Amino acid sequence: MRPTTDGPRVSDEILYLESEQENQNGNYPVIAVTAAEGSERWRFSVPVDEPLVPTGVVASGDAVYITEYSGWLYAVDRVDGTERWRYSTDGETRNRPVVVDDSVYFASMDGNVNAVDATGGDRQRKQAVPPRTKIAAGNRQGLIVRGGNDEENQHFSAYTPDGTEL
Repeated sequence: MRPTTDGPRVSDEILYLESEQENQNGNYPVIAVTAAEGSERWRFSVPVDEPLVPTGVVASGDAVYITEYSGWLYAVDRVDGTERWRYSTDGETRNRPVVVDDSVYFASMDGNVNAVDATGGDRQRKQAVPPRTKIAAGNRQGLIVRGGNDEENQHFSAYTPDGTEL
């Protein structure tokens, strides 16, 4: 196993890892293990049209949110890893989601930041941003995003929680 692509995530003594080995569905499961002993608590994988390739994991409250390469966002139960809901966007994702209050934010490579209700997975908003953007930070005051197509065209932008660009 190796840590998810955005680095190891430890939350409440649980480490979230991405398996290096494909399972029978061609997926790379997310595996929750205890940080102290390394014992497996649960394993998450779903059959989808494309193989499941996690790109980021974040735990918040009683859920774990997983972004996936082809544009999916999954919410799973923090205790047993069962799927609660899933949300799909048109663009691929490469970075972990950010959770602020009752919203999960994640950027897609097609130039959008998606805001999804953390409880039910309903879309709250889709904010157009430059392509290849990632969320650098987020809190109750808003989000800071950065990105661009190459090093010469990098940008930083700030948005209020309702999506207004500052």
